[in-house]
Amino acid sequence: MALADYPALKSITKYYQAHPKEVNAHSKKVTPDLSSLRYLIVDTNTVRPELNQDIADKLLRPLGNTDNPLEVVCPVLSLPEHGGKILSMRDNLGPAYTEEFVETEEIMTEDGRQISRPAIKTQSVLAPGSSRDVFACLFDAQALKLNKVMVVAAGAAAQKEKLANEADKVCVESFGFCMPKASVAIVDPDTATFCPADTVGEIWVNSPTIDGGFWALPKHTESIFHARPLIVPSESSYPEVYGESFLRTGLCGTIIGGRLFVLGSYEERIRQQRLGADFGLEDIYYSSELLNTVTKRARIEQW
Repeated sequence: MALADYPALKSITKYYQAHPKEVNAHSKKVTPDLSSLRYLIVDTNTVRPELNQDIADKLLRPLGNTDNPLEVVCPVLSLPEHGGKILSMRDNLGPAYTEEFVETEEIMTEDGRQISRPAIKTQSVLAPGSSRDVFACLFDAQALKLNKVMVVAAGAAAQKEKLANEADKVCVESFGFCMPKASVAIVDPDTATFCPADTVGEIWVNSPTIDGGFWALPKHTESIFHARPLIVPSESSYPEVYGESFLRTGLCGTIIGGRLFVLGSYEERIRQQRLGADFGLEDIYYSSELLNTVTKRARIEQW
């Protein structure tokens, strides 16, 4: 097992590509061999699929890790500003069961009559694939500008189609399933209401391993560590405070098939008035994705 970050891995990979003989002959007694490496843990807030592929093909594979080097590269989503909580990573825990909210109808008796009312229940669903799998999705770029999630391809199909490098699609790789006993909600950061399944929002998390708050900052602790989202019941259409409190991570993303996808931090969002549209209609961009786009089209070296 090894721990690193993207800047260090980029530098190491570039150096090895430029000086392979020097690295291999660094010591006459010890030959560089990464065949036994099973986890290369990368501490990051956003997964970079193309860089992961470069690290696997240009560093791990030449140094002996030939079985499945891409699976060895394991990004980890942690919250260093909130007690160091690890929120999500690929692991060996096996298939994962997720709890999903399902809107159903329940029969009630009122004044001697049976009436049906909408009700929300939870059900346990087996998520597809293993918790160690590298899982990516291709999102429609135009939908992301509108803060919507439209999945063009997922899983193995996304891994194949991302090689086409089309401008109207964005490849986003998942960190994996969330840690056990953690409740994760996708919430609109501006209104504090739960987001629909097809909408990007801020990631809020509740877990017994989260610290109590900031030292001597009660107002900040209450608003960030004990935030309460709003839920709008279908029968009343009036917002109500949800009973469970969450930690606001400041990261924007979505959940697909129980896996967590992060697009960037809330502070890195760029909101632009849409050209020719009514005031208030905005396109949303993330600085990390803009940087990748400029790098590709201007043919700037990514190292």
